[in-house]
Amino acid sequence: MKVFRIGWPSAGVFAPIEGSPQELYTPMKVAADILLDVQRTRPEETRALLRFVDRWGVLGVGIPGAPDFGADDVGLMSEWLSRL
Repeated sequence: MKVFRIGWPSAGVFAPIEGSPQELYTPMKVAADILLDVQRTRPEETRALLRFVDRWGVLGVGIPGAPDFGADDVGLMSEWLSRL
């Protein structure tokens, strides 16, 4: 059992909806599409990040202090997408 005692990210988190169907895909087959979408996504706009997550899923960056939390910190995801 994992117990996390951390501060909640101020911008919120992206987390899968429990019980929602997860469509599996091989990212390498669509890598060019993902990269193109990253380039179009404005990381400072939460709605743009949500659109990206709805299409491709979370990046798996976790939240500060708990990288394997199972949800992504919105601010951290924005930072990583801007790096890409």
